Amino acid sequence: MNSIPAEIIASSSPFRFLVGPNQREFIIYSALFAHQSPVFEKLVNGNFSESTEKCVQWKSVDEDTFICFWQYTHTGRYTAASPVIGLKSESEATCEPPPPSPPSPTFAAFFGTTAAKKDETPPKELTKREIQWNEFRKQRASVNFGAFRSTGGLFGSRVRSNYAHEDYTNHFLLHARIYVFAECYGITGLMDLSLNELHGTLVRFTLYKERINDVVALIRYCYENLVPEPLREVVALYSACKLEKLWLSEEFHALVEAYGELSKTLFGLIVNVL
Repeated sequence: MNSIPAEIIASSSPFRFLVGPNQREFIIYSALFAHQSPVFEKLVNGNFSESTEKCVQWKSVDEDTFICFWQYTHTGRYTAASPVIGLKSESEATCEPPPPSPPSPTFAAFFGTTAAKKDETPPKELTKREIQWNEFRKQRASVNFGAFRSTGGLFGSRVRSNYAHEDYTNHFLLHARIYVFAECYGITGLMDLSLNELHGTLVRFTLYKERINDVVALIRYCYENLVPEPLREVVALYSACKLEKLWLSEEFHALVEAYGELSKTLFGLIVNVL
């Protein structure tokens, strides 16, 4: 995001936002708001009632998403939702969490396993399933974020993995909603940032049995709503890589049964690794 001279921002008019069903009021300077996308530039400077009133009503935008957008307009980054802390299991009470997950194992029900011999000196040949996981891990690695910095979210500033008692449902969903919001208004930098943050979180997320439905909630959001295809692609490929664990969830079964597009996508990704 190119910088704007401070005097231009400071001398521009405040632009008011009435956000969510409760119409909570927020303010961003007009020049800063208009700079985020061509859509917003027209909204601020065009021949619309909002342009004249310097006010827009965004009833369908939730407050958390808007606050992240507000942060992004001022800093080029945003802070994602913190986990909801639940009760620790007995094993967690005495143990540190494991390191980030290694490549997902082969989904035995479909693919079998490839075991390395102990006396082998060359590296073990990766299974097709592990190759698929590596492809997912590298999926967003080529994105050039320029001046964008890490949001310091789940793994931006912490080296440890997540705990099983930490609910990341809202964390996943916020990244997804921000991406949908950014795509709707053509905020390309925020689109890249939010999708990269979601992808990075999924790569490093330890998918405990207790946390499976956190991911299922994200999948549900992507198939119950009209969301941009790049978001669905990230979530679908992750789901295929973690299918063995996700299949433990009855809620996931219901999603696969209810949404033919999800079933078709997962089946196609499964066939690719046969």
